[in-house]
Amino acid sequence: MFGPAWLAFGHSFAEEAEHDQAMAAYFTAAQLMKGCHLPVLYIGLEYGMTNNLKLAERFFKQALNIAPEDPFVLHEMGVVAFQNGDLDTAEKYFMDALEKVQAIEKEMLTEKWEPLLNNLGHVCRKLGRYEESLTYHRQALVLCPQNPSTMAAIGFVHSLQSHFDMAIDYFHKALGLRRDDTFSVTMLAQTIELYIGEMKPYEGAEELPEKFEGIPLPEYNVADVGDVKLGDVTAELKLEGDGPMMLESWGQDASTSSLDIEVEMEDS
Repeated sequence: MFGPAWLAFGHSFAEEAEHDQAMAAYFTAAQLMKGCHLPVLYIGLEYGMTNNLKLAERFFKQALNIAPEDPFVLHEMGVVAFQNGDLDTAEKYFMDALEKVQAIEKEMLTEKWEPLLNNLGHVCRKLGRYEESLTYHRQALVLCPQNPSTMAAIGFVHSLQSHFDMAIDYFHKALGLRRDDTFSVTMLAQTIELYIGEMKPYEGAEELPEKFEGIPLPEYNVADVGDVKLGDVTAELKLEGDGPMMLESWGQDASTSSLDIEVEMEDS
């Protein structure tokens, strides 16, 4: 009878990042709501928030056994697979979740599914499918047009494609929405440097020689972009050129908003 109240009680603690109290409330809800996957799912989310990913995976699997058709559970399993470096499995879980959502919401996805689309974009980028990655990020941008992290992710993909002018444009848009975005600031500076290296000194100029008076010209490569970050704590992402990334995950309010689970990824 009081199970949903304990869930709501846990959500209030989770909103304040009080993970121990939140998990205690969710465990109580799990005892009162036997056979329901929601308390188990939220326990897994809290373990993920505390970087205890093995326990998070165990509870997500329990939730999946109870509700194999729930797109939220499928999404979290995709996050775990991504963290384990199994990109193909991660993509499968994300695509299964998307198919379930599209079957329910036939006309248009609601804003709460934006993290799912962004995460599909991240996986496709890791797999080297840049155009497909851009498609998913743009779909996410339609659902939430003012998300600076999505714009930064689009800019990042453009920079990997050496579309430096478009990358610069998106990094500027991201900074227009969040001025202290460390990732966008760093990537903007690096991308401008790469863009300048490709520009001709004036319109109609011939290509610059590889050497000028015996001095080698600098070679620019997008792989030269160093460790850069995009940090956040509310349903967005943290990108690095060759480091950790915050993959978007579902959070813990009564309407299933989103929080983050930190996972590792590298971009080749």
